Amino acid sequence: WNPERLHNGFLLPSPRRVSREIISSSCKRADEEYTQLLVDWGQYIDHDISFTPQSSSSTAAWTDVDCYNTCENVHPCFP
Repeated sequence: WNPERLHNGFLLPSPRRVSREIISSSCKRADEEYTQLLVDWGQYIDHDISFTPQSSSSTAAWTDVDCYNTCENVHPCFP
């Protein structure tokens, strides 16, 4: 196994070269508004998903299993 070569022995291009050629554009310009917007959006998504407390599932209401207070290996706690 060699991560720099294909299974048939041909050399792979460097990841930097691939990204330069795929993302190359003749009209590059810095756009600070969109750059900051992307950072803010990423932070919002990360914090919203990471710090949102889990709600009890609707299936727990049907099965009468409280996944936070039981160690039972049952659905929906352990699907």
